[in-house]
Amino acid sequence: MDQAFERALQKIHPRLREFPDLRYDVILRGQKKPEGLRWSTEANYPYGHPVLAGYLAEGHNFGVLTGIGGLVVLDVDDIARLEALGVIGRLPGTFTVRTGRGGLHFYYICQDLKQKIILEDPVLKDSEGDPLHLGELQALGQQVVGPGSIHSNGNLYEVIKDLPIASITKADLLQILASLKQIKKADADPARQRRKATGTSLGDLIPIDRVAWPDDIKERAGAEIRGSHPQHGSTSGKNFAINTSKNCWHCFRHKSGGGPLEWLAVETGLIRCEDAKPGCLK
Repeated sequence: MDQAFERALQKIHPRLREFPDLRYDVILRGQKKPEGLRWSTEANYPYGHPVLAGYLAEGHNFGVLTGIGGLVVLDVDDIARLEALGVIGRLPGTFTVRTGRGGLHFYYICQDLKQKIILEDPVLKDSEGDPLHLGELQALGQQVVGPGSIHSNGNLYEVIKDLPIASITKADLLQILASLKQIKKADADPARQRRKATGTSLGDLIPIDRVAWPDDIKERAGAEIRGSHPQHGSTSGKNFAINTSKNCWHCFRHKSGGGPLEWLAVETGLIRCEDAKPGCLK
C-alpha cells in the first residue's frame, strides 16, 4: 500500500484498531452524515481498505459503524443532566470521545444489545412539550463520527479518555440507564420524529438522489453531482445539480431549486421548474 495511504490510516485510533471486525464509513470533510445511501450495508470498509485510506488521505472524516463486533456507543447530548441523574458517575471507564458539539461518545463492547435506544428525561420537557432528549445508545444499523474528525463548526472529535474499550452486558448497561426513559427505535412515534426533523418534515425523509438525478453527469465535487436537467435538458450540459449532503437540487437555468418534494412537484407537472424554491408547496 502507498505510504501516504498507510499514514492516513493512522488517523483511526489504536483503540479501535484493536478490534479487527469493526467497519468504517466515509464522511466528507466537515460533515456528520456518511457519503452515499448504502453505508450501513455496502459502502463500509475494514481497517486497511484502500477506499477508506483514500478518503482519509484527502482529509475527509470517517464514521465507526455500531452493532458490528459487539460495539455500541452511548451518544450523550446533555452531559450535565445525565450527571445530575447519576448516570455518568455509574458508567464503567472506557474509551471516550468529546464530540464537535460538546457531547460525549462512550464506547463499549456489548454483544447482546442489537437495537438503537433513544434516551429521554423522565421529568423535563423540551420547548414542544416532549420529553427532553438526552442521547442515544447507538447499536446495529447506526454509526458515530470517528475521533480525529472535524465537525462543521471546526471543532475536533477529541479523545478525552484513552482507555481500552470496556465490555459490559446489556442488563448492566440498561440498569445504569434505568432512571431515564428508554425508547427502542422501532417504538418511536413517527409523527414526533418528523416533527423533530429540520426543514420540510416529509421531504427530509426522502433522499434527493432517490427522486432526482442529473442526465449525462459532467462533474462530481464532494456531495454535489452536476449534469443536464432531466426535465428540460441543457445547452451547457451541466445546468442541474443535486447535493446529497444538503438533500437538495438546483437548476442553474432558472435559478430555482429545493428539496425532494419540490422536485417531485416539478417532475409531475404540479409546478414549473422556474417556480420551484424551498417552501413553495406550503
